[in-house]
Amino acid sequence: MSSSGWNTSGWNSIPLTPPKPASVNMAHTNWNTEPEWNEGSDPAREELIQGFGSILETGRGADMTVICQKELLMYHSAIVCARSTFFAAAVWGNFKEGRTKTVKLPDENLQNVKRMMRYFYVLDYNDEGEATVFDVNAQMYAMGDRFGVSGLKKVAAAKFEKHCRCAGGESPADQSQMDSLLLAVPMVYKSTPETDRALRDSVAGAFARDLPVNRERWLTSSGFKQICRTFPEFIFDILGRTVDSQVKKRYGGWDFDDWDRHDSWARPV
Repeated sequence: MSSSGWNTSGWNSIPLTPPKPASVNMAHTNWNTEPEWNEGSDPAREELIQGFGSILETGRGADMTVICQKELLMYHSAIVCARSTFFAAAVWGNFKEGRTKTVKLPDENLQNVKRMMRYFYVLDYNDEGEATVFDVNAQMYAMGDRFGVSGLKKVAAAKFEKHCRCAGGESPADQSQMDSLLLAVPMVYKSTPETDRALRDSVAGAFARDLPVNRERWLTSSGFKQICRTFPEFIFDILGRTVDSQVKKRYGGWDFDDWDRHDSWARPV
């Protein structure tokens, strides 16, 4: 069996009941647990995720093939196409993929394809692996946009923000996290338009919080300076988050978004 999807050669070896994963798997880990961003417990939701996670692991009933980096992965078209406008158009539309139920993704990262597919079934994915968590979640956010999966964008943005909130500080580990985040800045700003604020606000907010703590480190960093020169909107966003933070501190929770949404409110002076 493939680490993400089902190999058709194993048709006769499918167990009658889905096995529990015996070890950590990059593509499918902890499918029988509640996604980390969901608060509270919903038994019906958990049961649904368990069921979908089971058929993802076993491949039972799979009728759709995804080919990526020469690897053949089997999935269920009803689940995949219901979650993605790209796959719905390809498989349910009047295209060759609709007749063969085979979709080729030669230019996509294999592990990210597996992550996306896992999200279709269990509403979660593992963001640890060969790249930093910032890179992975920025890439998944971009995939959500390319494949027409709004929910994937929301999950990726939430994960990215969570890691940004944990980054920053004076310890070597904290600084290493910020260095990794800095390297993700080009990807964030190249893959999103100015109007798409989710990742941009998260990364700018992280640096707005860390700059006062590590001022000399960043002002003498050639890498930081180069990225600011290449992406001037990045430093403008940091300035905006800094000003917004000061406004909230001074006026007890007010921010510019509040003022724009509530024109009838008297602005503090």
